[in-house]
Amino acid sequence: MKEEKEKGIPVRVLLRGRVGGQEQNGEYRGVLYPAEPESRLEYREEADDGTQVRCTLHAAADRVRLIRHGVCEMHFVPGQTHRGLYRVHPYAFDLSLTAHVVKTALCRSGGTVELAYTVALGGEEQQAQLSLEIRREEENL
Repeated sequence: MKEEKEKGIPVRVLLRGRVGGQEQNGEYRGVLYPAEPESRLEYREEADDGTQVRCTLHAAADRVRLIRHGVCEMHFVPGQTHRGLYRVHPYAFDLSLTAHVVKTALCRSGGTVELAYTVALGGEEQQAQLSLEIRREEENL
């Protein structure tokens, strides 16, 4: 059992997001490392310019940390505000987010992550949602 945990479980990540009126949808391959008290999900997103962004999501029952490597690190804890930078080469913008809803349900077969938050990027505040559905990938895919 410990060996499979270290190896990770191949998964499909279905991502649905909305910031203000802009939607983001995608389907990605990833690896899930389910654990207590915090699971880890690794996957790659395609950026607007077609490049790949490595993402790592750490999910516990009451908090989520999403790292878009080289772009930003976001912490979601209900009622708390996180400040950081959002990087788009060669620029960096002030990023502030306040989480309102953080729901996680991850296990060896996959699960879900649901986030609702207010985000301010470069001073412009918008309502946002992010939903990830994680499904164990069948070996024949």
